[in-house]
Amino acid sequence: MRKILFILLAISLSKQSTAQDEGTNLDPVTVSSSFNETRASKTGRNITVITSKDISQLPVRTTDELLRFLPGIDVQSRGAFGAQSDISMRGGTFQQVLVILDGLRLNDPNTGHFSGYIPVVLDEIEKIEILKGASSGIFGSDAVGGVIYITTKTFSQKKQAGNNGIVQLAAGDLGLLSTTGYFSTNKNNQQFQVSALRNSADGPQQRGITGFMKEHAFSFAYSKKNNNWETAFRTAYNDREFAAQNFYTSFTSDTAVERVKIFWNQFNAQYQKNKDQVIIYAGFKNTEDNYRFSSVSTANSSFSNLFQLNSLYLRNQNDQTKFTIGAQYIGRNIRSNDRGNHTVQQFALYGIWQQYFSKNFISAPMNCPYRQ
Repeated sequence: MRKILFILLAISLSKQSTAQDEGTNLDPVTVSSSFNETRASKTGRNITVITSKDISQLPVRTTDELLRFLPGIDVQSRGAFGAQSDISMRGGTFQQVLVILDGLRLNDPNTGHFSGYIPVVLDEIEKIEILKGASSGIFGSDAVGGVIYITTKTFSQKKQAGNNGIVQLAAGDLGLLSTTGYFSTNKNNQQFQVSALRNSADGPQQRGITGFMKEHAFSFAYSKKNNNWETAFRTAYNDREFAAQNFYTSFTSDTAVERVKIFWNQFNAQYQKNKDQVIIYAGFKNTEDNYRFSSVSTANSSFSNLFQLNSLYLRNQNDQTKFTIGAQYIGRNIRSNDRGNHTVQQFALYGIWQQYFSKNFISAPMNCPYRQ
């Protein structure tokens, strides 16, 4: 099966190379190397861009499946449908890869094991930008290994026209059943989007338990453009319950079951006029994790919250000079019956300057942060 997927991926990339030769996708725009939209050839970074068209041509149903077959990314998945996945790049750990959704970080305050819990279905994604290598100068210490920057269709500058919908159904051995649905409509500069999925599998027989997995998810997004303003909002919920035998221990008595619930809310606002642009990102993520080692043990329960607020002022002075000034607040807290209660708050002021001296000499972004 893996060989088949590699062959299909190679065919897809071959088609993409042909399209590039024809000049249709020669130099994609990327935002993952800085907060300014920049041509990939001018970033000076190793960036891979996967578009929604590329995704639709691949035999994958979840984001972790997609990432697993891309070069330079190591995805170690436990259980079906990415019940729990660790993502690493360039030899870094799974806690050193930053996942960003529409400008806001997804990494959970509790554990890097939840980095693959992305609260959107594949049909919602407009593109995925993969920035390989250390990116702490721009995105912080949790981007040592690299950055996975996901842009969805509702939050992108490129909107889908009219009504669009898709329903997918898959079934297989061991009780496998997967259904996903996506619908969006765009009218009068307003776009509505709704999606839902249900994945389940009985899984193979394990020691005292089956390797089952159940997942339910729902997402609603709305965006509106009015003169120089554009706003977008998303709320999403994801509930996963799965067999976690020997995920964390090697004991023969381990018949663990884990359930993770994630509630995600996000609001983006953007104002643009002439050379000036103001962007505001705000988000809240709540995660509930219940891990039970066996049927007779007490569950380890933890609740984590992630608050984010990021405001940016960008100015394209001319074709050669761009700069960004911003302020960011991140608040993290954990309440756990086995790890205690912890709170961390961070505030930062930063500036990024980009200068194009010539076709052969482009400065890397200069980041001058102040953090507290």
